[in-house]
Amino acid sequence: MLALRIFKVSMEATTLLLLGTIFAISSHVFPWYTPALLPWIAILIGPLWTREGMSGRGLAILIVWYFTTASVFGYFFNGARDWNVYYWSVYDVVMAGLGVALLIGLRGWLKHLYNRIG
Repeated sequence: MLALRIFKVSMEATTLLLLGTIFAISSHVFPWYTPALLPWIAILIGPLWTREGMSGRGLAILIVWYFTTASVFGYFFNGARDWNVYYWSVYDVVMAGLGVALLIGLRGWLKHLYNRIG
């Protein structure tokens, strides 16, 4: 929590991080749980592209929106024996997208830090 205060993360983003953490440590996320993320997405949504390039925050929010909509497809896999396609199309895409958003955010943060020092 101290790190979130130091980096001035908003209360809305902190709530979204908390919900995401709960979903990440859950053994299975039922599709009816994910609409709890929609109000926070509506509050935090922003541009995907800025003057500096792609926005890590915008991409992260877009990925969370993708997760909430794609997880509903779990209903169609209810009777399936092999859920690998569902897991690849939902969880793997989300993890890859959040990884890219993290790299973009770190790049922007380091650029900002470098400009501030130099």
